[in-house]
Amino acid sequence: MSYTPKNKSSAGMTLIEVLISLTITCLLALAVLPLYSKATYINRLSNKKNIAVNAALSKIEELRAAPFANLEDSNFSVSEINGSGVVDISDKDWDGSGTISDAERDLKNIKVTVSWSDEGISKEISIPTIIAKSGVNKQ
Repeated sequence: MSYTPKNKSSAGMTLIEVLISLTITCLLALAVLPLYSKATYINRLSNKKNIAVNAALSKIEELRAAPFANLEDSNFSVSEINGSGVVDISDKDWDGSGTISDAERDLKNIKVTVSWSDEGISKEISIPTIIAKSGVNKQ
């Protein structure tokens, strides 16, 4: 006993149809592959930026905990991303006109910059802040 379909269109897929559908599927997969590669690169870059920002914020917190008189420029290393950081400390900006108040004398501009290289391209983030002599909860 053999099965014979009632009409030719319900007989199943021919080899040509299977090959065409496989070709279309492969072309679609090849079109998506570069997107996957780019997403992986962006994810890695985002991770490195996150590490750099956390290192800079950690350094700022260390500076806030240090005595105001001991604040000075320094360098530090960020080993997780083979990078380095720079702490730049300056007095509160003064435009040269008028006088500087005691409150302004007791302020320091802090800029923490973390630099690293990603596939031969230099990257960096900078976080500025101001630290007061009296600080937060300091007497």
